[in-house]
Amino acid sequence: MEALYDRMASGISENISSTDKALAKTLLECVSSSLRVLTVAELSQAVDKDTLEILDFQRSIATLFGGFVVIDNSGNVAMIHRTAREYLLGGDRPFNISREAANERLFLSCIRCLMAVGLRTEVNRNERPIFLEYSSYYFHYY
Repeated sequence: MEALYDRMASGISENISSTDKALAKTLLECVSSSLRVLTVAELSQAVDKDTLEILDFQRSIATLFGGFVVIDNSGNVAMIHRTAREYLLGGDRPFNISREAANERLFLSCIRCLMAVGLRTEVNRNERPIFLEYSSYYFHYY
């Protein structure tokens, strides 16, 4: 499996622009360290990027990840397999993810969501941010 993951990681490292590589790393950090499967919408809010600029965020995810993740028909984004997560989080790889950086990114995303200006008003209007449930339940695990 490691040889397959090496080829997939090399594809991300070598075949995309530096901007796309940074976005791929950010998204992989979130997906690999999330404590449950995230939806495309939750992932979009978690990365706090200008995802509105990306016309089809779901397609961009599928393209950037080079096979490390899958998106099901319900819009859930998950690692292709437990071994893919272990590969990305383990040591010196062509495209590795720091477990500490990934946890910090998701923690900060959760805190940003929980401390958002106007959150109380949105909750009172029953217009909760999509990432709020994940943030309120899991932020303390990071």
